[in-house]
Amino acid sequence: MTKFSISVSQIIDTFRLAKLEKLWIENYFSESALESKTEDGKGLVFEYKPRVTKEMIGDKVVSEIKIDDKSAETAIIKDGKMDFAKLIVPTLPVEEFEGFKLVFEKIQQIIELFQQKNSE
Repeated sequence: MTKFSISVSQIIDTFRLAKLEKLWIENYFSESALESKTEDGKGLVFEYKPRVTKEMIGDKVVSEIKIDDKSAETAIIKDGKMDFAKLIVPTLPVEEFEGFKLVFEKIQQIIELFQQKNSE
């Protein structure tokens, strides 16, 4: 694989992640994985910020509309990170870890650059 080789799913995932205000390691999993719960209901607990649209004239806000939106873009992980990591992640199918490939490829490139610099 060349250093510029990338799959369509990696491109789509990169665009999905780029839209998020905060990037948690959990965002590399699919939304269905993030919504997974154990039999006794343990898993990530989300809080959602309303989506706010403001109409402005110059610097003055003339109207503001708040819309409840339960999407990844407005989600905040409120609780359950440890349960997700210990109880749910080990049960996820291999495909759920595809999003991490690009991260590890970039880390490998950095390591190679450092090794190359040190051998010069």
